[in-house]
Amino acid sequence: MNAQDVKRLLGAVSVFFPQFYLVNLTKGVYRELSMEDGTPDAAERELDTLYELTLTSTHPADREAFMASLSQKSLLEAHARGDARVQAEFRSVGPDGAYYWAVVDSIFTQDEADGDVRSITLVRPVDRRTMREETEARLQKLLGFSALGGYEYVSVVNAISGAYELFADDDKHSHRVPLRANYDDALARICATMVPEADRKAYWDNLRLTRVLRRMQEQEEGFAYRYRLEENEGPRWYEVRYTYYNPEKTELLMTVRDIQSEWAKEDAARQSEARLKRVMAESLAIAKDSSGAKSAFLATLSDNLCEPLTAISGLAALCGAQPEDTKGNAERLREIDSAATQLGSLLSGCLDVARAPDRASALSVERFALMSLAEDAARIEADARAKGLIAEVDIAHLPDLTVSGNRAAISRMLVSLGDNAVRYTPKGGHVRLSADVKYQNGDMLIIHIEIEDDGPGMGEAFLHRAFEPFAQEWAGDVGAGLGLAICKRYADAIGALVTLRSKPGEGTLAALDIPLQAVDKEATLLRPAEVSAQAPAVSLLGRHILLAEDNELNAEIVVALLSLNGMAVDHAVNGREAVDQFLASTPGAYDAILMDIQMPVLGGMDAAAKIRKSARPDSASIPIIAMSANAFQEDLVRALQSGINDYITKPIELDRLLSALKARIGEREQGRHA
Repeated sequence: MNAQDVKRLLGAVSVFFPQFYLVNLTKGVYRELSMEDGTPDAAERELDTLYELTLTSTHPADREAFMASLSQKSLLEAHARGDARVQAEFRSVGPDGAYYWAVVDSIFTQDEADGDVRSITLVRPVDRRTMREETEARLQKLLGFSALGGYEYVSVVNAISGAYELFADDDKHSHRVPLRANYDDALARICATMVPEADRKAYWDNLRLTRVLRRMQEQEEGFAYRYRLEENEGPRWYEVRYTYYNPEKTELLMTVRDIQSEWAKEDAARQSEARLKRVMAESLAIAKDSSGAKSAFLATLSDNLCEPLTAISGLAALCGAQPEDTKGNAERLREIDSAATQLGSLLSGCLDVARAPDRASALSVERFALMSLAEDAARIEADARAKGLIAEVDIAHLPDLTVSGNRAAISRMLVSLGDNAVRYTPKGGHVRLSADVKYQNGDMLIIHIEIEDDGPGMGEAFLHRAFEPFAQEWAGDVGAGLGLAICKRYADAIGALVTLRSKPGEGTLAALDIPLQAVDKEATLLRPAEVSAQAPAVSLLGRHILLAEDNELNAEIVVALLSLNGMAVDHAVNGREAVDQFLASTPGAYDAILMDIQMPVLGGMDAAAKIRKSARPDSASIPIIAMSANAFQEDLVRALQSGINDYITKPIELDRLLSALKARIGEREQGRHA
């Protein structure tokens, strides 16, 4: 291109491009061209000087992209590829200090005489509205619509050079992703600064350009890849999809969209499926264990039956063989009677195990006076005194009311535990029975019963199998080893919990937590309104509550209700997050915790147990109130065992929620001042 050509070109574009430069890319120098006649300045300046001046006035977010497209090296590489020109947009500061968009167009020429590569570089400003119109026009061509819609951004990648051009609906990503740069360079920057460390290798291996191009050859229809980026609120999931942009397959269209919401739903579905598979696997294991347990049961039963039967048969034969030995036969007859008694006890125990319902069986429910448990206590006390033991019974704290439950099952559990305590405690020892109300909520209550002895106790290893049929710690133990198995079967059937605490030489404490329902409307059991009325006067204004709830809508409702009543609420989306937030807070920062029971990652009961076991000074006193759609009594018992103070069923009633908060916070504060 000679001087006349340059003058004609400048004349044609001078209306649009107020700045012109003649650049010798080979030598790294430039001259500014006159807008009037196209003649260059006499002074030839270093190209680095022009870059320094230009970058000083360029928006910081655009500088990297500017150099990636318009540096001396980039322009020479573009010319070497056969490109006729390079265009780029960037923001430059104006006379008023504001930033304006400008378009740079570098048109290549090559002097035949010296072979130097030159460019005529034209610069023109455009306003933001014009740039947006140009961007939308390009998007219309790319995607068939004029706005990004569900996409975070879209990009066109040159499969040969690796250069890309990015389109975003706003400046949201301009500080993170250069608008123009080399694809692999930008990918490496994102990988190092925004991708979680654990994901970086997979991110780079799957999305580097050579890998993308290889997959596009295998899947011409395109493919997608999901990845996480670190955001201010934590990792967030995105999906990038690649397709060919042009028929020649030299350019790729890359679209990126935010998939956090659908990922959360899919993750919940995956966890539900995993839980189902786990339950099925556990059920299969239980079925296999049950088969093995049945064989072991029958083998042990056979041994236990054979011993007294052999004794009876042998002693009877001796009596018949020596009829004249009256003294010896009298002793043998006493031994036969003892063996028969042992055999009868064994058969009775086996029948009790067979009759004891499993968890799926429906036990009849009846009304009975709660104080009727005194009859079972009196029997245990009488048996203990008859053996020469010191017996103590304390059931005075039980309320005098009528309840609904299975009286026979409760009696059978007490008899089994009481018989064990009396049987294994040596003469002169102690047996203690106590009963009290552990929990009350409306007409629902949990009775806590303890039977304690100072017998030989049990080792830790044996405690793990103490509830198995015929389980005995030592050979020759008195009894058939069926009492605890019978008790456990009945406890499971009515949703009760039976636990043992024991050490060798220190005796055993057996505890029962039994859920019951009060049916006497005039009973002395406290109702919810009475709970709050009798608790210390407590204001909820300014209280700080930690809410653990995985359902977004439920959480929004609870947060709104509490906020309207003057409370501040922190929201955790699962039990693990709730535990972490509690442990990260200053001791005493939270006044109470509202804990959903069914949550992913870590359930509410497990989360409550972890909080209670933590070393925090407020871990034991912080009120934890469970929220669940499950109203089964056994769930209530398990919740209380995990360290939960109160239990509210869904849907949440505001009055019940506020009453529970006032009652539990009041109890905590009353305990502090006691």
